[in-house]
Amino acid sequence: MDVLDTSVIIGMKRKDILAVAKRRVVAVSPFTVWELVCHLDEVRKDETPDQAFRRRKGTVVVLQSLEMLHDPFAQHAAAVGAAQLANPTRFEDREGARQIVNCVVGAKSLAALRREVLTRPDGAKVRFGDIAVRARQALEQEELRYIENARKMWGRVVSLSGLTNPSKLTDEHLWQWLSDMLAALRGSYEQDGVATEALLLNVCESMYPYFGYLFARLRTYCPDKKGVLAIQPNDTEDGYLCMHIRLFEDDVLVTGDGPTKQALQSALALWNTRVPHLPAKCRVMSKEQYAKAFVPAS
Repeated sequence: MDVLDTSVIIGMKRKDILAVAKRRVVAVSPFTVWELVCHLDEVRKDETPDQAFRRRKGTVVVLQSLEMLHDPFAQHAAAVGAAQLANPTRFEDREGARQIVNCVVGAKSLAALRREVLTRPDGAKVRFGDIAVRARQALEQEELRYIENARKMWGRVVSLSGLTNPSKLTDEHLWQWLSDMLAALRGSYEQDGVATEALLLNVCESMYPYFGYLFARLRTYCPDKKGVLAIQPNDTEDGYLCMHIRLFEDDVLVTGDGPTKQALQSALALWNTRVPHLPAKCRVMSKEQYAKAFVPAS
């Protein structure tokens, strides 16, 4: 399975994405759909609102031909056998994202799109214009959550090691805290009644790419004078997309963000060094690497 981030959806030729999708499972996260929806009304200086909408609509069209994933947290919960513990609304996001994509593709103008009415899983009706506003609010909340979690992890690092400079983190530090996080997550699920022989393995397969990415990214963040890490909100999407790729499957995260690629590569290399008998099979590629590897020759 190949998971494309927003920059790749926008920057890669539509015909190339569709050509790969005929040969491989190419997927998109609801999180990416929310990102695209939030920018539908943005207009460049050299275009009218309708021209801007047609351009952005052209980007969304390709999503109809791709696999729509569950929300990353819902996917994780299902993977470890804890679906019953997740917020049920997270399992509604996949169908909601599909509806939104179809609605955008079918609209003739931005004004018409805003008037479109969609039906929620509970039967309630909602205007697309309201959905766009809620999508922005939801993204902001997720970004704040991601930043808060990253800063909490850094606080734990500081308390355990005394380090005050993220760039001083070593692979030994990263592995220690990654192991602790994964073990703690398994313990939490066991306390909630999710106990299987494969639980730790399932937790690692589902969450190691995310935790690994996040800890590796800690190295690149700079604290301010108060010691608070300056974290880019845009890192949220790439972090959550890492939850979609499975450690022991031939999954590929395709990203246009160089630091994301570097961080995930570093995390996967660390896993393979520490657990050589159970190597990671997932990968991360740039848009150019992906096109070279999988787009058929003309």
